Amino acid sequence: MADEIAGGDLSRLRQLNTQAMVRALRTGDPATLTELAARTGLSRASTEDVVGALVEQGWAAEVPPVAGAMGRPARRYRFRGDAGAALGVDIGGHRVRALVTDLDGTVLGRAEAEVAPEAGRAERLAAADAVADEALRAAGVGTHEPDAGRRTPTGHGAAAPGTGRNTAGAGAGRRAGGSGARRTAAGSDPRLDLSGPTADEPETAGPGSADGGSSGEGAAGGRANGSGSADRVASGGGASFGPFGPGVGGGPVLWAVGVASSGLVDPSGRVVLSVAIPEWTGVQLADHFGARFGVPALVDNDSRLAALAEQWLGVARYAADFVYLLAGLRTGLGLVLGGTVHRGFGGAAGEIGALPQAGWIRAQEHLAGREPAALFAAARGGDRSALGAVRRYVRDLAVGTAALVLTLDPQMVVLGGGFSRSADVLLDPLRKELDKHCIRTPEVLASALGEESVALGAIKLAVDHVGARMFANA
Repeated sequence: MADEIAGGDLSRLRQLNTQAMVRALRTGDPATLTELAARTGLSRASTEDVVGALVEQGWAAEVPPVAGAMGRPARRYRFRGDAGAALGVDIGGHRVRALVTDLDGTVLGRAEAEVAPEAGRAERLAAADAVADEALRAAGVGTHEPDAGRRTPTGHGAAAPGTGRNTAGAGAGRRAGGSGARRTAAGSDPRLDLSGPTADEPETAGPGSADGGSSGEGAAGGRANGSGSADRVASGGGASFGPFGPGVGGGPVLWAVGVASSGLVDPSGRVVLSVAIPEWTGVQLADHFGARFGVPALVDNDSRLAALAEQWLGVARYAADFVYLLAGLRTGLGLVLGGTVHRGFGGAAGEIGALPQAGWIRAQEHLAGREPAALFAAARGGDRSALGAVRRYVRDLAVGTAALVLTLDPQMVVLGGGFSRSADVLLDPLRKELDKHCIRTPEVLASALGEESVALGAIKLAVDHVGARMFANA
C-alpha cells in the first residue's frame, strides 16, 4: 500500500496515506487502529501517525467507549462528518429547493419555494438564492464570501472575501434515512484548495428537479469515479480554506455547492439547452453560485443527480446497474452502469424521452387537465376514469422503459420524482407492462427519497468533490 512505496516524495506518500485513511473512516463504522490498518493496508505505526494527525486537524474523533464494557477497550475512531457542510440546490420549473447537510449526509437545514413556470432567469435565480440562504440559516452554517468585483449572471456584484459570514439558526437534524445531526467544537485545520482538479487528475469532458420532473434533457459533466460522482466538474469561486474558517462561530462552514437543473449542462456549469424553463439556456450556474458563496459550485442534470442520490442513500445502494425514472410533470432518466452514473460521450446519455416513439411525451398527455395528485388519489379510490388515465400513462411510460431494460439488462428500475408518492398506484401496472415486452423484467421499486432526491444528489456531487480534493495539497 501507500506506506510501502520505496523512495519518492515523502509529502506525496503522506498525502496518499491520509487519503486512504479518510476513505476508510468515511466508508465504514467506527474502527480501532488495528481495524483501520487492515482496511488501508498501512502499517500499525503509519496508521497511528495518520489518525493522530487527522484527530489534531479536526477530521477524525475518538468514539467514547461503550458504557459497562469490561476491561480497557481499544480506542475507536470515526470520520467527523460535522467538520464541514455542503449545500444542494434543485432548480425546477415550478419549485426551487435547497438542502444543507454535513459531509456524511445528515440534513441540517432545508427550504423550498414555489416559482411561477413562466418566471425568467433573474427571478428564478433570485428564488434559488433565497431558499439557499434560508437553508443555510436553518443549519447554522457559515459561508465564505467571494470577491467583491466578481459579477453573477444577473449582474449583481458579490461581497469581499474573508468576511466569513455565519448564518446562525436552528438545525433541522434529520438524516436522509436517519436522524440526529452531530455537532462538535471546531478544531484547527490546514487551509486546503478545493477549487479544481489536482495535478494528478486529468481533466476530461463529459460532467436534477424541484417540481418532481425533468425536461428529459441531459447534462455534461466529466469522468465519473467509482462512487458515481463527477471528478471533473464545473466549478466557480475557487476559494481556499478549511472547514473551520473565519466567522464559523463553532458550527461547520460551507465547503461546496451542488446545483441541479433540467437541461443540457456543459463542463463549465452552463446550461447549453433548456426547453422547460424560460430564459434558462445560457445561464452560467457554476459561476453564479461559486461567486455568491465563494466555494466550488458543481452543476449537473436533475435526473442524473436523483439517480446518484438513490445510489447513495436509497433503494439502489447495492445495485451496480439500474435505471432511474424521474417521473413527474415531465419524465427524466438517470442511468447507473457498473456503479457509475453514465453521462455518455457528450453528456446527453439517457435522452430517450426526446424520441416520440418511446412514448414518454405521449404519456404526459394522458394526465393533462387534472392535477396529478388528485388523479392518482381518485384511481386509488377506484374511479374508473382515473384508472383509465393511469393505465394509459403507464402503458406509454413502459415503452421507453422496456427499450432501456432490453438494452441494458439492469438489476432494477427505480420510480422516483414527485410521482413516486403514488407508487402504490403506478408500480404494479408498470411491472405488468414491462412483463409484456421484456425478456427479463428487473425489480421495479419506488424511490425511498421522495421529492428531495434531486437536492440530495446535488449534495452528493458536492461532497464527492470535497472528498476528491481533500488533502490534495497535503
